[in-house]
Amino acid sequence: MNKVLQVEVMWDGSVVGRPAGVISIKSSKKG
Repeated sequence: MNKVLQVEVMWDGSVVGRPAGVISIKSSKKG
């Protein structure tokens, strides 16, 4: 899952673009 740009949708509905290789703990708390 190597992407040039990783797009995350935060819990508040905001979209955050992060460089590939950055691990977001918030994304693991989804669900």
